[in-house]
Amino acid sequence: MKRIALVLSVVALLLGSAAYAPAAMAKKAPGQVNIQEARLGPGGSVIVSGNVECTRQFFDLIVTVHQRSNVGTKHAFERCTSAFTPFTVIVFGEKSPFERGTAWIDWVVRDCGLSAGCIDSRGDASLNIL
Repeated sequence: MKRIALVLSVVALLLGSAAYAPAAMAKKAPGQVNIQEARLGPGGSVIVSGNVECTRQFFDLIVTVHQRSNVGTKHAFERCTSAFTPFTVIVFGEKSPFERGTAWIDWVVRDCGLSAGCIDSRGDASLNIL
């Protein structure tokens, strides 16, 4: 009898906590990147601009652009100036100049504070280079 009561109480706890789980998982993590534009720049470069959700003092951002068999990476280290700090990076292709058209852009961002540590996040998007 005690065993059945114990099992039922554990099941009740699991069901009760499951009701709150979707709300907890739906929260957006700090350090998210919003790519607003990717346009062709000088020399076949791609100028990528957007903003980073800052919750601490600075962020470390790595943006990689993939187009066909060409790839290019740019690293940026910026001080947070607002909750959504804008950034612009110029990425050059390793093999050849980039062209207008579809490209795959991925990023890794580290949102850091001097005493608060860092929060890492990553993402990707398919965009048209204008």
